Amino acid sequence: MLRGQSRHRLAIASVLIAMMGAASAQSAVQSSGVDFKRDVQPIFAQHCVQCHGPEKQKGGLRLDTRAALIGGDSGKVIQPQNSNGSLLIQMVTGKVELDPDAIMPPKGKRLTPKQIDTLRQWIKQGADWPKDADGSPARSSHWSLQPLTKTKPPSPVFKDWHRNDIDLFTASRLKAKGLAPAKAASRRALIRRLSFDLIGLPPSPQEINAFVNDTRPGAYERLVDRLLASPHYGERWARHWLDVVRFGESHGFEYNQPRNNAWHYRNWVIEALNNDLPYDKFVRMQLAGDVLAKDDPTMVAATGFLVAGPHNTTLPSSQNMRKTMKQDEYEDLVGTIGQTFLGLTINCARCHSHKFDPISLREYYSFVAAVAGVAPGERTVQGGGKDAEKTKAIAELTRQRDDSLKQLRALESDARQRVLAARKKGEADK
Repeated sequence: MLRGQSRHRLAIASVLIAMMGAASAQSAVQSSGVDFKRDVQPIFAQHCVQCHGPEKQKGGLRLDTRAALIGGDSGKVIQPQNSNGSLLIQMVTGKVELDPDAIMPPKGKRLTPKQIDTLRQWIKQGADWPKDADGSPARSSHWSLQPLTKTKPPSPVFKDWHRNDIDLFTASRLKAKGLAPAKAASRRALIRRLSFDLIGLPPSPQEINAFVNDTRPGAYERLVDRLLASPHYGERWARHWLDVVRFGESHGFEYNQPRNNAWHYRNWVIEALNNDLPYDKFVRMQLAGDVLAKDDPTMVAATGFLVAGPHNTTLPSSQNMRKTMKQDEYEDLVGTIGQTFLGLTINCARCHSHKFDPISLREYYSFVAAVAGVAPGERTVQGGGKDAEKTKAIAELTRQRDDSLKQLRALESDARQRVLAARKKGEADK
């Protein structure tokens, strides 16, 4: 399944886990004032740098570095601690004397009053711009890098309808669209919906009747627990994860050779979901399971993630072509890791620093270097416990199959000889 190991992958796994948890940690340390990276730079990234950034500088103005912010054809655009006197505020509010109609950004991209107030407060605080914030504003504005914030639920708008805070958000949107909540589903409809959603299968008539007639408190909760405990739960939801990680049971490309042992990874994902494996372990095992415990068959099966994508088995005579093919596979792997765990299209930086995600060309090839030891291949894994029992059972079934095949071949040979003998006898009688 996997050939080649690298402890760098273990480092990547740890970094990914840390990045995924960083958002909640950052939310606890936000300052009460306006923070440039958190509050201001995202505004510039979304509304300004397309026309005033590294590629375009309309009016001679750039808003992606502090040094560039000082200039422009109209002079300084900000005066620290003087928001009303700053040309930037005058432009976004339409109060600039040079051209009262020249409100920036253009129509359709105008700043909200809240965003304008954020810029005012930032300038009043001194327009602080950290040195490490220069460059692409996307580095702090990308959605997946934003800290988590606690949002206050809307007030109830439908009497006695909501059961939790999520219902309050739903009700607020329904009210805004002039809609009213649907009536509560019947028990018969409820068990069908829940069953299809959690295990992908319809409930049996007996299960429907049992739920409809269960008048005890907590009937719905017990139904949820029963369906979550079903082995079909993992089978139902593993398919979504396998789609995300580009899982296939053949290599693809021209020959599309089958992968006879790819099912080990598929089954591992199913069991991980059914066993409620913690997400941090779920990530580490897939990225570096063979490094964490190289003799553990479960760990090794998890690293099937790394080689689940297409693999070109065509071997051109040109060494340059072979190297290019290898780089294509690395790009696929790096892209899958980035999109699956971070929501970042890291592979776009293979040819140039990313235009949108905060990934540089150097960072892309650093990432490639960490996974460069990965290559598809076969590996024999000796397991113990239940795995040993399964291996023994498979060996016994294989023996029975071979014995049956031998008996079948003997019967076929005997029948063939009898048919030939009968045919020869018939010809002789003529």
